[in-house]
Amino acid sequence: MAYGIEILTTTGMVSSANMKAARSFAIIIKTAKTGSFTVPGFDSTDGFIYVKSNDLKTPPEFSWNNSTKTLTYFHSRVASGNQSANMTWLFMVTV
Repeated sequence: MAYGIEILTTTGMVSSANMKAARSFAIIIKTAKTGSFTVPGFDSTDGFIYVKSNDLKTPPEFSWNNSTKTLTYFHSRVASGNQSANMTWLFMVTV
């Protein structure tokens, strides 16, 4: 039930009853500058991946293989020696 609540968006007013929400699917903490891991059941067509640096350095670049459910992360081209070695990966899905 939306209770008549509307939110102003870039496309105008939208009823909160018609809006999607996101929920956490998985939270993974890694403490290496490069690596890979799998997240069984996560589908990138239904959600998104967010990486947060826990040491205030530049997060790594990464690629996601939706077939094998594998995320591979590697040195950022823009980090120039300031690459994070402590990060939290958030896997979110829309509901």
